[in-house]
Formats: sequence, structure tokens, C-alpha cells
Amino acid sequence: MPRRLLATAHFSSCSSQLQHIRCLVRRILLEQQCPTEPAAHIVLAVNEACMNIMQHAYGCGDAGEIILEIFNNRGTLIFRLTDFAEPTDRTCLEPRDVSIVRPGGLGVHLIREIMDEVTFLNTEGLNNREGVGNVLEMKISIDKAKQEQP
Repeated sequence: MPRRLLATAHFSSCSSQLQHIRCLVRRILLEQQCPTEPAAHIVLAVNEACMNIMQHAYGCGDAGEIILEIFNNRGTLIFRLTDFAEPTDRTCLEPRDVSIVRPGGLGVHLIREIMDEVTFLNTEGLNNREGVGNVLEMKISIDKAKQEQP
């Protein structure tokens, strides 16, 4: 079966929107029969990615738009986040050294630990919208998540 769109959500870059996003992601994961523990981790990773967009791409302003698209591509769930902020330096996806103890900065590490693949996409022509700043795609095999359950 080819890639299938499961959900699309448009929301503002306001942290009060995160609860709605978590509920949507959780609902989709339930529909895809993802076990509880991996689902909780995936919800956490998507929440963290959204929060990073809010804090770092938009600078904690409420004026920006974020689009979440969720796909199933042959058992791999794809979470695509699109924002309209200034393009981000792609090196920010490199996790910091976790052996250095300091507050914050573990979000990228957490996302990479949970997801199978995390990439920035080329924004040209994506979504057919002007002003697309950044597109982050996170992938995880739902089949693998099911197999890892005790």
C-alpha cells in the first residue's frame, strides 16, 4: 500500500496548542494499533519537535503557523512538521554531547533516540505554499514498535 495521509493539523505556535497535538498523535497511534509504551514515546518526540519550532524557529511568539501531517507508508509512520519561520541552520539537528551536564538542549537527542529517522527536507515546492521556512520529517516503523513490546 502506498503512502497514505492519516491526519493534517494546522495550529499556531502557541504552547497551549501542544495538548491538542498530543491528543491527535495519540489517537492516530491508537488507530494504527501502536502499543501503549512506544506510542507514549512517539507522542513525546512529536511534542518536543513542536516545542522546538515554537521556541527556536518562532522565538516563542504566537504569530507563527505550524502544520503537522501524519502518513503511513507501508508500516512506517511519518510525522511531517512544516513552519513558516526563517530557515533554520540544519546543523541544529545534531544532538549535543549528553555527557556535558547542563539544563536544556536534550530535545534533539530525545527525538533521535525515539525515531528511526529525522531529517530536514528541501522546502522548494513543498506544500505549494509561499514562505515555507522549515520542514522536519520524523519516521518510525510501527511494525518495529509492535515487535519491541514484551
